[in-house]
Amino acid sequence: MSLYTTKKYYKFWWSEELNCLKDKAIKSDKMWKEAGRPRSGPIANVRYADKRNYKRKFYSEREAERRCHTNDLHDALMSKSGASFWKCWKSKFNRRGSASKFIDGLSDEAKIADAFAEHFRKTCTSFSEDQNIRLQSIYHNRRQNYVDDPFLDKYKFFKWNF
Repeated sequence: MSLYTTKKYYKFWWSEELNCLKDKAIKSDKMWKEAGRPRSGPIANVRYADKRNYKRKFYSEREAERRCHTNDLHDALMSKSGASFWKCWKSKFNRRGSASKFIDGLSDEAKIADAFAEHFRKTCTSFSEDQNIRLQSIYHNRRQNYVDDPFLDKYKFFKWNF
């Protein structure tokens, strides 16, 4: 394993069959593009079939990997061997370290929450009431010329105060 890859980077369940199906899907896709991307006909049918076969195998192999983890954990738990269970658990789901507890030099959760609230209060507040009124006016003018389903009161998040 490279210095720059994580434990989950390589898919241990990846097979030579998946490599072949992927290569075949890529080749048929390339041929389909060179033929002008037809929506029907033999070239399009081959492309769709190759893509479908690759996706089907990919998802079934990935699902089998998930079931394998579940079965290994279940077996370790059923044998009531705590050490065996946790060893299996850590090998499947181990997370190195934890997230940083410091944000902008703050470590207290309440102070961090207050800092976030203050940041978003500043960011999400309009600069002036005049600017706010001007933008509302532009919105309403554009809304009058809007052509689509009717804009009913039940779709409004809030009511304008005029």
